[in-house]
Amino acid sequence: MGMTKEGTLSISPVSNDTLSDRVYDRLARALMTGEFRPGASLTLRDAAELVGTSIMPVREALWQLTTQRAMILQRNKAIYIPLLSETEFDHLWHLRELLEGEACAQAAHVIQAAEVAGLSVLVRETLSAAEAKDMRPLIVKAHEFFFRIYRSTLNSMLVSMIEMLWLRTGPLYYETLSSDSNLAFIRKSLKHNTRLFEALRAGDAAAARATREKDLRELAEWLRRHRQRAQNQPRQSGNAQPAGKKLPAGAAKAR
Repeated sequence: MGMTKEGTLSISPVSNDTLSDRVYDRLARALMTGEFRPGASLTLRDAAELVGTSIMPVREALWQLTTQRAMILQRNKAIYIPLLSETEFDHLWHLRELLEGEACAQAAHVIQAAEVAGLSVLVRETLSAAEAKDMRPLIVKAHEFFFRIYRSTLNSMLVSMIEMLWLRTGPLYYETLSSDSNLAFIRKSLKHNTRLFEALRAGDAAAARATREKDLRELAEWLRRHRQRAQNQPRQSGNAQPAGKKLPAGAAKAR
């Protein structure tokens, strides 16, 4: 800080991007891409080890996630990944169909050529991951594909609402990553991504909306079948993170 020639104070701008913000972004992305199993729990220390930071920024990030109902703080101070009731699932998924269909329709009107080119790369990368049976990169790339589309609308309020819905429903994708037996459905679902890309490239808002809505309806039915099978099996206990898997070292340092 110093004085300008005119005698007024000159203060350097303060970055709003704090460590807790980056921790929140990393944990939110983990929730949205199925890295946490529904019904599992973790402690503050567990979460800090996962993202490679001290407890303080993790506490702030987890508090934000609990206010969004993406996580639940239990009496013993453990963090719980909530299980969705059938009614909650239906309501959340219905909103996803409405909002994501609308976002795709809006994107068809405004998406730029450079953004379309980037989507083309992501379509190829997700198809390659499916062929390689590489589940984690597949779902991460699929998440990036959809949110690039949504952010291309420049409708920040719409994107925020969609993110909130993904935070609540993303853990359902955990089972998607747990077995290669799901690949047949995933490959079928990826065909919708290709059709959505083609609709966006053509500027066809109606086709973009219809394609995303159909994809989500089919995914909902598939997830319902998985949920029903899971309810007939003994509930597992354990940490929220898949079988001893840590998030990438220093992941909280990169948005």
